[in-house]
Amino acid sequence: MKAPERIDLDLEQVDALLKRVENGTLQDGDYQIIKAMVETIHLLSQSVDKKAASIRRLLRMLFGDRTEKLENVLKNKSSKKKDALQNSPNKNDKPKGHGRKAAADYTGADKIDVPHEDLKPGDLCPGCLKGKVYEMKMPEVVVRVTGKSPLDATVYQMQRLRCNLCGEIFKATAPDGIGDEKYDAASGAMIALLKYGSGMPFNRIEQLQGSLGVPLAASTQWEIVDQVTDRIYPVYQELNYQAAQGDVVHNDDTTMKILDLMKENDSSERKGIEESHTA
Repeated sequence: MKAPERIDLDLEQVDALLKRVENGTLQDGDYQIIKAMVETIHLLSQSVDKKAASIRRLLRMLFGDRTEKLENVLKNKSSKKKDALQNSPNKNDKPKGHGRKAAADYTGADKIDVPHEDLKPGDLCPGCLKGKVYEMKMPEVVVRVTGKSPLDATVYQMQRLRCNLCGEIFKATAPDGIGDEKYDAASGAMIALLKYGSGMPFNRIEQLQGSLGVPLAASTQWEIVDQVTDRIYPVYQELNYQAAQGDVVHNDDTTMKILDLMKENDSSERKGIEESHTA
């Protein structure tokens, strides 16, 4: 939809137009003004509902591009004020690389849908009492980041009751889904990731867990990782088999200097000190 025709009106002209509409005494040109108003309202509603344009683009569509220069706007101002305005930093200008993370970047976060406490789609609008509310495609998003230990724990305390006459004990049933093992598969994967993926020794993980109130001994960590390794060992064997089926050319990425190659560098144009391997 093209932008509506621009018509400039002050408050007195608007009040006069409303009075003519109320009295039914419209004049020549009133139709174009009312039409432009209707088209503007429709454009605003369409842009907001469909998220088709940003506020800046919307303002540019309605009012055109701003061509005023600072020196033209501040003709009657002193030169000191000009310099102060020209040299003042713009608060909206943010340095590159310092933007906030979008909610979509938190792919590992738990997503919780929060319905409106009073309204649901199709209910009467409490504002105008005429229209009906509908659910928008994009909800309002709030991100909250909380800190906790890498391996979290839950303590279930099942109530126990004892008969004072016969001594029989009755205890509550454990919740569904908690399993029979103290350490689940995810805990083993987390320990392996911290140890072999991030380079954290078992002792350091033990210290971290203990300071956060979820103790986990280094020896216990090894046992958990060992059990996880047994489960995925067939996958490791298959990967080795698949890798052995083709010709592989790779470079040794070690940072260790190879003395023999360093000697060659002195007598040749060779500059690298890493050895290539071919299988």
